[in-house]
Amino acid sequence: MIKIILADSELQLVPKYMWNHPSVRKNADRKHKKPGDILLDASLHHSAMRGKNEKNRMGRPDIVHAFLLLALDSIALKEYDVELYIHTRENKIITVSNNLRIPKNYNRFCGLMEKLLKDGKIQSEEGDVLMDVSDGDLKYLVEKIRGPLKKVVVLEPNGEKRRLNQVYSDYENIIFVVGGFPNGTYISDISKLSDEIISIHDEELTVWSVIAEILVHYELSEKGLI
Repeated sequence: MIKIILADSELQLVPKYMWNHPSVRKNADRKHKKPGDILLDASLHHSAMRGKNEKNRMGRPDIVHAFLLLALDSIALKEYDVELYIHTRENKIITVSNNLRIPKNYNRFCGLMEKLLKDGKIQSEEGDVLMDVSDGDLKYLVEKIRGPLKKVVVLEPNGEKRRLNQVYSDYENIIFVVGGFPNGTYISDISKLSDEIISIHDEELTVWSVIAEILVHYELSEKGLI
């Protein structure tokens, strides 16, 4: 089986020091919500983020949206054993049920994430928990889900060049860690929690391209085609 963690994801509610910025208040008023109850989004709040540290990587819920759309609709998840987790820059851990149907519309997705981060969980009409939030850093999450046999493989552009078919050939149970941010490197200390830090291509890839490669290679591995 494989488990995939989208780590250090840039998914957060607008921080308090931005609440009074005009772009934030305008967006909150449009949604009939308080400024602290809406997602930070670089495309809407870029002027509020100007001059702030790491402003070029914060406010990217679209990366989480792409990750969930791709992974939840993949053949690998439908037919084999895949678990999904999201870890955020604020050390929130989101556990995702494979029964979740994520909205394809981005605005509806943002509304769902705002509800999740405010209420702590999302439930189906039948009462099944589809997503829940808890506190914990990346190291805590890895230790919690690792177990005795799993190998932790971190994807990083400067890692050792490795093909995914080689990784699947070497290990049966893998936790993949993929960065949920647009540029830069991990905030979390990946060196202390990984068995391998690898790069799967000579050029830096988008997050969704890396996730797609992981899932397709897993499917092919399970079918004995690689």
